[in-house]
Amino acid sequence: MRIFSRSILRQFFCAALLLGGLFLFTGGVAHAANVNLGLTPEVETALGLGTTDIRVTIATIIRNFMALLGIVAVLLVLYGGFLYMTASGNEDQIEK
Repeated sequence: MRIFSRSILRQFFCAALLLGGLFLFTGGVAHAANVNLGLTPEVETALGLGTTDIRVTIATIIRNFMALLGIVAVLLVLYGGFLYMTASGNEDQIEK
């Protein structure tokens, strides 16, 4: 039973490389500094707005997404190794 076909995996890795390159080469984008929305600290706390910089928040989201991708990659490698080790010389199962 084939869970992922080769074309789907190829498309997934191409998309991951494209997005990785996009995040890598967009570092020179200008960022707005100290935007004053006219809100008092009481209103900001009532709305639940964070006090951390947006770049830190985005970096945290990207870091967590990359960690999730790493876990998926390790699981795929483990699954492929399991199939290879349990193939017992069966060429059809090794090609999965």
